[in-house]
Amino acid sequence: MEKIPYLGETLTRWRIGNSTFLALPEKGARLMNWNLTLGDGSVRDVIYWPELTHLDEVQKVRGGNPVLFPFCAAGVRRPMPLHGIARQGEFEVTRLDARGFAARFVPGEEARACYPFDYEFTVAYRFGPFGLACEYSLANRGAEPLPWSAGHHF
Repeated sequence: MEKIPYLGETLTRWRIGNSTFLALPEKGARLMNWNLTLGDGSVRDVIYWPELTHLDEVQKVRGGNPVLFPFCAAGVRRPMPLHGIARQGEFEVTRLDARGFAARFVPGEEARACYPFDYEFTVAYRFGPFGLACEYSLANRGAEPLPWSAGHHF
């Protein structure tokens, strides 16, 4: 695991077996790139990240694995952005080690207006030589039931 500079941010890179993973957990908990080094030495992207000049609107980037949360509102119309609030949101890293990371969503004003519940949403990645696991968890911290669903855009 190593830190590398990228467009004014600091990415984390994991090299595990033939796989290399790049992520910026604090910005949308997004896995940005996963590539494999093949037997002939060539490199193949499994999850692609495009060439960019800035990260100002990371939520609009067509690449990586954006986290989609929440995308249901149980019949209530709310001012929710397309694909939810997490992919452009801030996350706090709760685990960062040689095998991956976990990050907790830190809802801002927009997020609280769109999804006014008391909750804790966490995204966790575990990386391996030829694959990965991505886990979403939601803890309801309030007294009322809350609708939720999460997904991703591999």
